Amino acid sequence: MRFLELRRSGHTPTPTDFDHDFPALVARTLSDLTPDERHVLRSVSLLDAFDLALATRAAGMTHEAPAMRLVERPFVRENRFGLWPFHLHGLIRSTIRNADDQADDRWSPNDWAGAAERAFGALGEQWSTSAQDRLLLIGCLRQGLRLARDSRLGLGWLAGAAWSYVGDSIWEPLAPPTPNDPAATGLETAADALVETLSTLGRRQHEHRERTIDRLTAVIDTGLLPTDLHEMAVYYRPRPNATSAAPRIPAAACSWSPTAPAASPPRPAAAWPTSPPSPATSPPHWPPPALSAGPAATTASKATCGGPKPTWSARPPRMKPPALRRNSTASPGSGPPHRPSAPSSSPSPTRTRPTTNSNWPSSSLPG
Repeated sequence: MRFLELRRSGHTPTPTDFDHDFPALVARTLSDLTPDERHVLRSVSLLDAFDLALATRAAGMTHEAPAMRLVERPFVRENRFGLWPFHLHGLIRSTIRNADDQADDRWSPNDWAGAAERAFGALGEQWSTSAQDRLLLIGCLRQGLRLARDSRLGLGWLAGAAWSYVGDSIWEPLAPPTPNDPAATGLETAADALVETLSTLGRRQHEHRERTIDRLTAVIDTGLLPTDLHEMAVYYRPRPNATSAAPRIPAAACSWSPTAPAASPPRPAAAWPTSPPSPATSPPHWPPPALSAGPAATTASKATCGGPKPTWSARPPRMKPPALRRNSTASPGSGPPHRPSAPSSSPSPTRTRPTTNSNWPSSSLPG
């Protein structure tokens, strides 16, 4: 633009004509704009990105013509695939906000504060009136948190947006850049506390648990957040006993010991039906011996911190009826029990093998 100005005046450009610092170049650029365009440019310098509707709303105007002329300037960059297609370079934005503007319509601190409030409200209006899109939510939160922190605004719509952010459990980074104000130290406003809370939640899977506990504890101790957001910080703060700094339970305390007091009184011995012992099986050993009988009573024990829980190596033997055996000394009128066979289609004589007995007559034997 400086080159075109020199050409229009008929002056041949020389290197010394461009020996100016960047703020002077920005001030000269502002002087080439119309008053309405300068007003919109100062307003959008508070935003990371914008569109025509957001620029017009932030400037407090009712028509979009000044914003349309501004976006045609070469220093306004455009990204057609972005959520908001237009943005200014960071150096231009900071220079516009901090340069010593000597124009007749320069802004006072109250003008900058009013523009920040309008931009903050415009972001909240876009988020609340549009479809609840995750991309729009993250974009509004990033810009809204920075505006509320740097301009010391109230939370407003940020409270509802914060709950929508944590409701999906998708932790995109939200921390805005560190403010350049050297006087800003610590957590002073509710916006500072909310920025610290959401940035901690977004980083808690990448930082040590002790770091997360320290950051959320600092937010909770300030008491700057409203009740619902304060409970959010308390809920997401990890429990102290899950950290390495908390006292650990020794392994011996989790092991079962015969002399350790039982967690609950022992169950009374259940009555067991008495039956004569069988030579084939040993008498049942049930109920098992008490836990105080020593480790020999059991073969294994589960180590639990809730109390001893014995595990038996084998199930107690079941009471089985004596096996049915043939009696060789049975009386002549009683024979050994036999299993009936399935009926056959063709009857055939069945011969029964008699038992050997000297008292039976020989005539009864088959020939």
